[in-house]
Amino acid sequence: MKISNNIHGTVCSLRNSHLTDCKDMLVLRNDPILSKFLKKVENDINKQKIWLKKQRELKNKICLTIVDNQNRLLGYFTSFTIFNDDKFDPGGWIMHPSTLANIKICSLVLAYEIGFNILNLSNAFLRVRKGNSNIIKMHYRMGAIEIDNDKDFNYLILSKEIHNKSLTRKLYING
Repeated sequence: MKISNNIHGTVCSLRNSHLTDCKDMLVLRNDPILSKFLKKVENDINKQKIWLKKQRELKNKICLTIVDNQNRLLGYFTSFTIFNDDKFDPGGWIMHPSTLANIKICSLVLAYEIGFNILNLSNAFLRVRKGNSNIIKMHYRMGAIEIDNDKDFNYLILSKEIHNKSLTRKLYING
C-alpha cells in the first residue's frame, strides 16, 4: 500500500519508500547499534528490494521513508501496519545516528498523523521491545499508555483523541 501524498512536518517529511532507498535501508538495518531492537535482516540488496516490493503490494502495509527538508534520507518506518480493528502500528523505526531529536519526534508525530488523520484509524497499537527505553519514553510523552507486557515487549496504545489534542502535534504539524 502507498500513501497518496508525502506528509510534511515542520522539520521533516514522510514519503513512500522507493526501491532506490534499499541501499540506505540496509546500511541502517545492518548497523548493530541502530538495529539492536529490530528484527535482523540479511545484507542483500536484491532481497531488500523484493521485500519492499512485496510490502507495497499488501493492502495493510506501508513502508515510509523519513527525509529532511532538503529531501535527504534520514531513516524509515519498516512496516507500518493497519489492523482490521481500527488500529495501526507505525512499525519498526530506524534513523541515522546524527539525526536531531526534534526530527525524530516530528517523524513519529507524522507517522501518527498518517494513521489517525489520513487513514482515519482510532488507535495506535505500539509493540516496543523491552530495553528500548528511549522509544518507550517518547511514546509516553506523546500520551501513549502501557496496556500489557511480556518477557520481550511492552504493549502501548495511543488514541486519536489524545494525539489530536497534543501540544507535540501542534509543534510539528504544518498548518
